[in-house]
Amino acid sequence: MEKIIHGLFLCLGLITVGCVFLVTAYLVISGVPAIEKIGLIPFFLGQKWAPGLPRPLYGILPFILT
Repeated sequence: MEKIIHGLFLCLGLITVGCVFLVTAYLVISGVPAIEKIGLIPFFLGQKWAPGLPRPLYGILPFILT
């Protein structure tokens, strides 16, 4: 019985990790056009997020740090 429960928890854990990887892959694939337009370094190290400006700014460093 213990082996069955262990196997069940293992399967559920692997499914959870797989879902996290799928969400991460989707976000990366969806974000590639924006990152190509902005540039990888300004996107990750930019300190302002202001998409409504005439010249929009997209920096996610504050989001990463918090």
